Amino acid sequence: IGIHLALELSLRREYVSSISFPSLTGHIMAVLLMAHVVELVVVDWLVFSTMTPNRLLIPGTEGMAGYRDYFHQLKSHVRGALAMVLLSLVLAGVVLLAT
Repeated sequence: IGIHLALELSLRREYVSSISFPSLTGHIMAVLLMAHVVELVVVDWLVFSTMTPNRLLIPGTEGMAGYRDYFHQLKSHVRGALAMVLLSLVLAGVVLLAT
C-alpha cells in the first residue's frame, strides 16, 4: 500500500490539476489488479496447482484433489479483486486529500 501511495502522490504532484478522482482510481486499480492477475496465473495456477512442489504441501495432504482445483483459486481471487477495487477508491481519496 505504501508503494502505491507514494507512486500516486508523485503522479498527483507532477500533474496537479489534470488528475481527477476517476482517473486516479483507475490508475491505482490497474496497478493493483495487474499484480493480482499475475499472482493468480503464475503463483497459484502454474506453481501451486500445476507443478505442486512438495515443499509447499501441508504434511499429510499430499495427493489431495484440492491442490489441483483451479476454480477455487479463481473464486478466491475474485473476492480479492473486489477488495482491491475498494482499496483503490480509498487510496485515491487519500491521495487527493494529501495534495
